[in-house]
Amino acid sequence: MLSHENSSLASFANISEDDTGSITTSNNMEDGPSDDTQTGCKCCAEVPDTSHWVLVEPEVSTEKTVSIYSLSSAAGSYECSESSLRWSCVGPVTLQYHFMDWQVFAEELAQMQCSPAGPLMDVKLISGEPEEIHLPHFLCLGGSQSTMEDAVKVLHQQNAGVCLETCELSRYHARLLNPSFSPLGVLFNSLKSFLLTKIHTDVHVYRSSLKPLIFHVYLVPRNVQLKKLVEKQEKSESFRGVLLERPRPVRPLQLRSYYSLKTNCDSTVLPGELELSDDNTVTPNYSIVRVVQAGNFKITLLNSAQRAVWQAEISKAECCPPRQGTAHVSSGGPVFTLPCGDGAADTHTAMDQAMGWQEVQTPEYATCALQSGMMSQPVAFDILDWLFSALDDLDSDQLKRFKLYLSQRGAVQGFDPIPFGQLEQCDATGVASKVKQAYGEDGAVSVTLTILKRMKLHLLARRLER
Repeated sequence: MLSHENSSLASFANISEDDTGSITTSNNMEDGPSDDTQTGCKCCAEVPDTSHWVLVEPEVSTEKTVSIYSLSSAAGSYECSESSLRWSCVGPVTLQYHFMDWQVFAEELAQMQCSPAGPLMDVKLISGEPEEIHLPHFLCLGGSQSTMEDAVKVLHQQNAGVCLETCELSRYHARLLNPSFSPLGVLFNSLKSFLLTKIHTDVHVYRSSLKPLIFHVYLVPRNVQLKKLVEKQEKSESFRGVLLERPRPVRPLQLRSYYSLKTNCDSTVLPGELELSDDNTVTPNYSIVRVVQAGNFKITLLNSAQRAVWQAEISKAECCPPRQGTAHVSSGGPVFTLPCGDGAADTHTAMDQAMGWQEVQTPEYATCALQSGMMSQPVAFDILDWLFSALDDLDSDQLKRFKLYLSQRGAVQGFDPIPFGQLEQCDATGVASKVKQAYGEDGAVSVTLTILKRMKLHLLARRLER
């Protein structure tokens, strides 16, 4: 089972709208395997679902940076604790799966006018014969189950391409009987259901920096694949974010709509709006919340009608971890014990150095800060910092493809290739240095953007453009 460290919890109020538009609150932390507590959605509580699933923790291995999940069971009905994948069998079964990027089927999805409604998993049957399999989805079926059933299908890869299979929908899953195994994922038809695409949503809050005090807020569909992309970014060297666990909205939100973030303290939020998007080809977009002075404050998410749909309180303790003789836990790193007693160094400074915090942590923050007037002087970021920020997000296979494009003549019009022998042993840092050396600052950005777009990493390219 993959794990991560969690920071301490502050008090919170989870806000939703009832049918009259008035605000209701919930103060129960949602946790544990049961569906009601996992999602906590009040709109689809009447949609039937079963509760006889035995939770199974998968074995996890890594092959070429890809996490492989293995599950074995006797006869019965089971659910994977990592992905919510379910299966039923009358005898012993062993399954294996890994997450895939929906981008591999981008052309097929466009032709079928379909959009992802959950993670894409390559599921393999190692032994046994399951009677049925249940794939997780993030659609809210409250008041629209019968209408959505015609619009929701399961993508199944075949030798000649892909096909769409009819499925039976439950509250959080799509059920297939006597399944065949391949890349599988739940889709919905955008034309048939565009007015009904309300979805279960997660709001992820990370503390990104102590000096200045910065938080990253992500708004994403409830999809473990997207959650892992966020975790990967926040654990990277350029972010080193600390997760602040908060509950998700208790009512569904409208897909492809914009939501604004507000605080009740002196702060700057950039961008002020977040789109609830189902594009999971790269790490989801986020807002940067820069707080002027540490203290208890609230972050509120508002819909287009300026009604609160979610709210979380951040405590002063989470803004300013203990100053002397205590430990600080990061979601992406070890525990550091800080000095105490007479003559001890300022522990905030020691903590910042230990955890890698900087006055301005990322080029993205520098851009937002300059545009908003939060900083009066430009930050001394070399072009390499911007390239590092982009290339650090590439996995090993993507970085290899990036190198191949760099070494191909004509891959980027107007620029000579870099011999592959000079790139083959380079990591992301080395590649960025070679690109700047070969093309200069403006050329390096142009070449990098062109190749990222050719690799269909459009969100990463847009982030670099900003």
